[in-house]
Amino acid sequence: MTAVTTERANAPRRRMLLGLLANGGSRALLVATPAVTLPLITGSLGPVNYGAYAVITAIAAFLPWADFGVSLSMITTVSQAEGRGDRAAVRVVVSTGLVMLTAVSAVLLAVGLLLWAVVDWRTVLGLSDPSVTADVPLAVLVIFLAFVVGIPANLGLKVMLGLQMSRAFAFWQAASVPVVIGAVIAGQMLGAGLWWFVLATVGTPNLMALLASLWLFRRARPELRPRFALADRSRLRPMLALGAAFAVNSAAWAVSFSTTSIVVSHVHGADAAGVYNISERLSIVGFMVFESLLLPLWPMFGAGLAAGDFATARARLRTATLASAVIGVIVSVGFVLAAPGVIRVWLGEAYVPPLALLVALGTCSLIQFVAQPFTLVLSGAGAKRFLLISALALAVVTLPLSILLANATGIAGPAWALCLGIGGCVLVPSAWYALRVARPPATGAPRSG
Repeated sequence: MTAVTTERANAPRRRMLLGLLANGGSRALLVATPAVTLPLITGSLGPVNYGAYAVITAIAAFLPWADFGVSLSMITTVSQAEGRGDRAAVRVVVSTGLVMLTAVSAVLLAVGLLLWAVVDWRTVLGLSDPSVTADVPLAVLVIFLAFVVGIPANLGLKVMLGLQMSRAFAFWQAASVPVVIGAVIAGQMLGAGLWWFVLATVGTPNLMALLASLWLFRRARPELRPRFALADRSRLRPMLALGAAFAVNSAAWAVSFSTTSIVVSHVHGADAAGVYNISERLSIVGFMVFESLLLPLWPMFGAGLAAGDFATARARLRTATLASAVIGVIVSVGFVLAAPGVIRVWLGEAYVPPLALLVALGTCSLIQFVAQPFTLVLSGAGAKRFLLISALALAVVTLPLSILLANATGIAGPAWALCLGIGGCVLVPSAWYALRVARPPATGAPRSG
């Protein structure tokens, strides 16, 4: 009996480790994809038009929060309902989320088409150089349409995360890799223009997300299949409130990160934006893999805190923080030392960055490593007010500081702005608040807000 009891006690831990490893492996495939696609894209477009590609695809980072954070709020809401053992509530949440996401997608389509028609995108994105290809507006339209489809299509992946279906989530994430690579190869062979490469890298993952949603609700978990009739108005307000916090948080990170290429393009030119973009992509490879490896902790923290298991939450937080700090140092130092040689062999001398940029991006990566476990605790707990305030502070501080330092210190300026913004507005306050949230209510710790 003792052996059987021990085996059962260890089963959740094994499932957790398998889920973490599966997500880390799938993210490793995703972040390794540019190793194949970027040489093809840069070879087809050239340095200047690759800079245009980098700037245009930066728009994609702004659009996920256009769903008002509903899809992200579902991860927390579903995990909390699952932690309470309320399966009926899970289906109601999924159905309500689908109604909200479909409505948002329709609004985004109308607004996107209007903006595409009236805005001079070449001027707005700093792509007025005559050597930049003429199909910039078409590429921007592709971005908008991809996310109109992607907002409801990604419903299934968010539900998988909330239900801690880590291996299924990892499989569908990994399945998009050969599709993206195939689309880029087809574009390179056919001599396609800028718009095609935007579609291949931004649009095709949303197609795979749609297939994942169909698989989840038709084959894997048909009892959770959403129905418009099950949508509950009483859940709209709390989901929107939590979603608004996630939306602002995502928007703030988009403003802080994705505007850096645009800032560099305006201040130093499209070719400099290409150099910055390549270096930034390489600098976040390690963090993106590790972030995905830790991602299943989000619903685990949500379910555990909802069930009152604070001791396990604190133990997981300590372990994750120590691992993040150690691996962050190794990855960041390795990036600074290896990046010049890797980029030189990979894409050529024209894309090799200055040392100042590498040091700034390595420091930024380390700060993100350390901050991630605390962010996952707060996301699982649904600490919406705190997430909202810290995100707004990040955006307010980082964007003007990025512009200032880009003019004052050169191409590395926006990366140093990110370091200051993330460290002061995210890492320090998140660490303090996450430790409070992970304490039992008897100590006076807040459960949300």
